[in-house]
Amino acid sequence: MSKPQALSIYKAFRKELGRFVREGQVHIDRASQPSSLPRVMFFASQADSGGSGYLRARGVGLALRSMGWRTLMPNSGLTLSQRQRLIALEKPDVIVLQQARHPLNRPSFYPGVPCIFDLDDADILDPRCANDVVECARESKAVVAGSRYVAELLRPYNDNIAVIWTCVDRDISHPVRASESRDPIIAWASLSPSGFTNEAKLIQDAMVELAKKAKFTFRLYGTSDPWGTRPADWAHRYAEPIRNAGAEVELTPLLDYDSFLQSLESVAIGLQPVCIESDHSRGRSFGKVLGYLTSGAAVIASNTVDHPLFFKNGTNGLLVENDSAQWAEACASLLANPFLRAQLAVAGRTDLGRRLVSRKAAELLDPILRHVISATSSSQ
Repeated sequence: MSKPQALSIYKAFRKELGRFVREGQVHIDRASQPSSLPRVMFFASQADSGGSGYLRARGVGLALRSMGWRTLMPNSGLTLSQRQRLIALEKPDVIVLQQARHPLNRPSFYPGVPCIFDLDDADILDPRCANDVVECARESKAVVAGSRYVAELLRPYNDNIAVIWTCVDRDISHPVRASESRDPIIAWASLSPSGFTNEAKLIQDAMVELAKKAKFTFRLYGTSDPWGTRPADWAHRYAEPIRNAGAEVELTPLLDYDSFLQSLESVAIGLQPVCIESDHSRGRSFGKVLGYLTSGAAVIASNTVDHPLFFKNGTNGLLVENDSAQWAEACASLLANPFLRAQLAVAGRTDLGRRLVSRKAAELLDPILRHVISATSSSQ
């Protein structure tokens, strides 16, 4: 046997072993929960910590347990046969399919079990997955959307639809560094900033303008990844005008979620621009707002999408129109007034604890789950 063949066999063995271990973990989880409770299984599209699958599937699933549910959240790497084997053993009353990006997240694979389709982004506008999204929406008993805009995009395919914002999955009672004592660091945290052209231009122009008014450091997240598949060339070109205007710039690569939140604890102001000229941007959920609020940064957000439903301007954050001069002025006002910045940060984090934690999402999902189960039972 050649060395390449041996390596290929070894990799295949490790992959199968990993799947076996991940399925075993689900069985251990099953054994630890009461058998008499109503049962729901969550199938996330990705297993990444801190991503929407982690927050909207695993985070909500764990929160439901304290509300009288038996929940399982299998790893997204399991095969269809593994999923079906678990379903045969568990006999769930309902399945939640989080996004359609995973090829196994289709109601047709799970006959006899009612499905709820959960979508936090406007994937229906992406030609690569639009048909899959429509299939999931049509064949599910109910749909949960991450925003009002996504809900309206899906309504033609399922009128049993509700909006539940993406929520953070962790305890936020631990103290964080006071905003007024932080260095003047302004962050734009995006998973892939180069993919949001309008927002990138807005923030770049605003930071150049702000450099005329104040001393600060601009921290750009998501500039590259640890595997080298996302080059940082774009980020260096993007940062050049801001540096030339006199601001310090920090380029931060993609981080795991815990490291990301820890890094945000040094940030004074977090920026959440959304330019609705782009349908993709318009369909985004709260996303990185959760990180800013969890870590105690004051938030400046676009006065659009669902932001005004959470932020009260001047109370728990600042809402501004998508004009670079207004963004620069808002940043300058918070840099010059640490007391106001601290007020916004504290109020924002408090409201996060009331409205954007997994317990709240679970409370909103609970009646949807029960209604689907009840409707399915009565129709049989």
